[in-house]
Parts: sequence; structure tokens; C-alpha cells
Amino acid sequence: MTISISTTCVPASERSGFWDDISSRFFVKLDCQLEGFSSNAASGGFEAHLKHSRFGSLDLIDLQASAHSVERRVSAGNDPHYFILSLITHGMCELTQDDRRCAVGAGDIVLYDTRRPYKVVLPRAFRMCSLRIPQETMRLYNPAAERAVSKPLTTASTMGRIIGGLMLTLFEEQEHAAEFGEDAMARPLLEMLSLGLQSLGKGEADPACTRLMQFHLERIKSLIDNHLAEPLLSVEWIAEQLKMSVSSVHRVFSGQPVSVSEYIWGKRLELCRMALANPCLRDRSISDIAYSWGFSSNAHFSRVFKRHLGLSPREYRTLSLAAR
Repeated sequence: MTISISTTCVPASERSGFWDDISSRFFVKLDCQLEGFSSNAASGGFEAHLKHSRFGSLDLIDLQASAHSVERRVSAGNDPHYFILSLITHGMCELTQDDRRCAVGAGDIVLYDTRRPYKVVLPRAFRMCSLRIPQETMRLYNPAAERAVSKPLTTASTMGRIIGGLMLTLFEEQEHAAEFGEDAMARPLLEMLSLGLQSLGKGEADPACTRLMQFHLERIKSLIDNHLAEPLLSVEWIAEQLKMSVSSVHRVFSGQPVSVSEYIWGKRLELCRMALANPCLRDRSISDIAYSWGFSSNAHFSRVFKRHLGLSPREYRTLSLAAR
């Protein structure tokens, strides 16, 4: 279901507060600044049109608006955490995060992390297509995505053109893409995005991450990914299977944003989420889905699911299936 919102019917005197609320609802809690842009004065004031839809675990936000700026200050402890990937189709965007500033134009893509402060300045009328990606989903594909914030993927790079093309196609063809399964269509984009972000983060690679460490990391992740339904899956089980010590397994993961256990449960949670949103599995009980992916307690599963996604498993399933 697509939600469309416009400032057209909002009195000029109320648009600032209105847009604060809309931005916070569809992105994250933001402070918006609509004043001080000469292009707005010349065109008769601030105007904006936003379309929002859900695509699997992703939010698709298509925004066309006059010049303005938004600022993310320190996030509240209970705020959901997202990565936002924005493609500028026309106009330009200036992003500052982690003491890095970049300016991107039409066709360019930039990533920002809502856990930390940032500022986005849009100095003239623009269109921006953004993916709001849950932190847990992004980390399944790229555990070090935060290294790539405020580093643009430009049209000068092959990867930038490929990812930009995929994003634009997703926004333009999302109704037809849903016929093939939203998660199935989102997965290639996230995998390609992971490759693009890795190329941006290479200059900040941890020197301790040697080829040997990377080799072991890939072995461990491969074993985990292929045995997520295994009830015995644990650090001790992994160490035994790979003939490593438990401390060595932890050491290999020490440079990752998540621990071994967090990686395992994050993967399992994502598979459960996909199953709950799958209409072909609507007759399968929630507990059966949870148990099939390694959860041994309904209460634990429900608690973890709600903490990460903001909804109980039952609420998430109801909303996901109703939207189809």
C-alpha cells in the first residue's frame, strides 16, 4: 500500500510544523529548517510531495520537495535504528556525518546512519528516492556499513550506476516486483549494495583484519548460514566443527560490529520475519516458525522480535499479509 502526502492543502504558516511531523514519521526524528532558502522565496514558499510504501523489511520513500535542511541530533534510547540510502534523481544534497561532508548530485547515492547525528542540506528543489533499512537487516549483508556513511557512490563508478539503476527500477516497478516476492527482490539489491559499501570502506579497513582472519571469518559465517536451523548452533559447536578454540572464534569476530551470538540470532530473526510475511506460510503457526529456526522459547522469540522490529510477531504478520 502506497501512502501519498502533500503540503498543497496545508496553509503556509503551518507547513514548518507539518513537515517536522512528516519527516519524523517516515524517516526518523528530525529538526527541519524551511527558512533562509532564496529558491523557496522565488517559487512562492516550501512545497513537498512524499510517497511511502513497504517492500519486505524496507521502507521506500520517494520525496520531491523545495529547498530545506534536516538535522538528526542524538537519538533517544528507544528509537529504532536505521540506515538510510538516498538516490538523488535531480537537484543536489549535502550530507555531514562523522566529521565527513559530501555533496552529491543527480544519479549519486549516499548512506547515513540514524544512530548518530547528521545534517542534510538540500539547497534547491530536488527528488530523492530513499531506502530506510533496519540496522539488523543491513548488518546481515554488511556488518561494517557505518564505515561508508557520507561517502557517495557516484555515477562515475560502475557500482554506483548499477545500484542506482536497481534502486530506480525498484521505485518505478515496485507494484509489479511484489508479484515475485518482496524479500526475493530486495535481496539482490542489498547484496549489490553490500559490495558497493565494501569498496567505499576499504580505506578504513582494520589493519588487524589479515587475510588469515578474513579466511576464518568467512568459514565461520558460512558454517552459521548453512546451519541456522541446527538447535545446537553455538560458539562452542562452531569451534568443534571447525577445529578451533572458542577464544579463536571470538577473536575472529572481534573486529565485527556484532558478536558471534548476535550474528546467529540476527540471521535467525530475519528468516523468521521473512516466513511471517510469506502468504504461502500463513497457516503455519508462529511458534512453529520460531522453533524451526532455532528459537526454543516463544517468549524469548516474541521479546527479541519486538525489540528489533517494533511489533510483535503476530502484529507484524497481520500487517504484512494485509498489505498484499
